[in-house]
Amino acid sequence: MNSRVLAVNHGTTATKIAMYYDDKAIFTEIISHDPDKVVSFGDII
Repeated sequence: MNSRVLAVNHGTTATKIAMYYDDKAIFTEIISHDPDKVVSFGDII
């Protein structure tokens, strides 16, 4: 069976993104967020 999964993990200082085809990761990316900018947003709901 051919499965495709897009996984997005939102963290405080980084967002991790991955694309899987069956059980193989075909794309991964880590996007870092500047902690000083994150703090400037205050509370996020």
